[in-house]
Amino acid sequence: IIIEVLSASTSRRDYEDKWPLYQQLSSLTDYLMVAQHRRHVQHYARQNESMWLYSIHTTPESEIMLASINSILTLQEIYERVSFDEEPTTSV
Repeated sequence: IIIEVLSASTSRRDYEDKWPLYQQLSSLTDYLMVAQHRRHVQHYARQNESMWLYSIHTTPESEIMLASINSILTLQEIYERVSFDEEPTTSV
């Protein structure tokens, strides 16, 4: 498992430079990209040598199955001690 915590300054590099290299690691089964400023996790789960299943998780109750360790991780757990600024509301 590789878990990247993304920031505005590193997210492009993590996705464009690192992710293609990580895909070549035969032992890698799960890759998580965790957003720092909002509840948003991208999960790549290896299906076979050349195929990955991609999913996006955005709600606290979203479950991420990590096959390599036979475990389920929720966004509630990932963001347990993180508070986000509330989105500004707009009037219509």
